[in-house]
Formats: sequence, structure tokens, C-alpha cells
Amino acid sequence: MECCQTTLKSRIPSEDPPNPGKLSPEHPVRRRSVKTVAKYVRQISQALTYLHTRNFVHRDLKPQNILLTADDDVKLTDVGQTRRESEISGTRCGTGCYSAPEILAGLTHSCSADVFSLGILLWELWYGKTAQSDIEIRDSVKADAEFAVMKGTRPSLANVHVPPENWKDLVRRSWHHDPAERPSANECVKFFARYSPCDFE
Repeated sequence: MECCQTTLKSRIPSEDPPNPGKLSPEHPVRRRSVKTVAKYVRQISQALTYLHTRNFVHRDLKPQNILLTADDDVKLTDVGQTRRESEISGTRCGTGCYSAPEILAGLTHSCSADVFSLGILLWELWYGKTAQSDIEIRDSVKADAEFAVMKGTRPSLANVHVPPENWKDLVRRSWHHDPAERPSANECVKFFARYSPCDFE
């Protein structure tokens, strides 16, 4: 058993290093910041792949449910809402705008619902702020971010110091309204495994 003192929530925003979206491409810390985000998302994707290949859906992926070890590695936790994919009905679960539209609508869902949550997490780790606050600013229905997500509102990818185009494409695909259009968790693992820090220099 490993004792983890904090969660991924402590990295939104992050101070050491700052989130990439808070740094110009020329900033000397930017490379390390991007590498840190890539590592977190790759490790989360690996954990999801482990669940999905066994036909389980986590259904409540959010920063508070991802522990950080003393070595700054992530550990996925809180499987209280995890279910076998074949046993999932239309029960609502998850948390706020981390939940996929099909979950919020009370529809049957699959492993791709976790990938939607992963896309939201990736955006938060890049910009160092919560997706809900950005959605509420952008949407006229400020009191209900969940309703905004259901009708298609997503956090903005046009903020200052945007991610590279291939990262933006992955995020857009991950939070696509149609579950069939989302990448698999294993595809996300492969994406970040081939990530090269020199792309951001």
C-alpha cells in the first residue's frame, strides 16, 4: 500500500512547474511543464486502458479521484461508480461537466464516457483552471454547466498559449458529442508515448 498525500486537483492550477497554458512557448520552464502534463495523461490513460480491456467503466474520472504519489505518479482511485460495461443502464453518475453528454442525458454509456472525462482533464491540466468555470463564462446558462455540456458547449481551446494542433485535435475528439468519434484510452496512451519534448521548444 502506498501513501499519497495529494490529488491531481492540486495541479489545477500548478505552481511547480506552472501549467503550460500559463507560459509562452519561449519560457524556459515550458518544456518541463508540457512533459509533466503528458506524463499525467499517459498514466491516467494507462489506468483506463486496464479497466476498459476488462470491460469496466470508471464513470467518475475527475482530479479529486486521481492520487499523486511522492514520485509524482498518478494512481486512479474511487471505483465506487465503476460498472461492467454490459451492466450499465441509463443511471446518471459522475461529477458535473466531467460527465459525458450521454451520462448527463440518462442514456446507456460505455468506456468512451471515460475518454470524454479524460479530454476535460487534459484541458484543465494544460490551462490550469477548471473546465466548469470556462464553460459558465462562455455559455449563457451560467447556472447549469451540465446543461451546457449536453447541448455542446466545451471549454475554449482559443485561450492564450494554446496546445499544439495535434493535442487540440485529441482533446476535441475526446470530448466529441458522439461517443463513437472518441479515441480509445489505449490510443491516448500511444499518443503520449510518442510525444517528443522537442515539439514544444
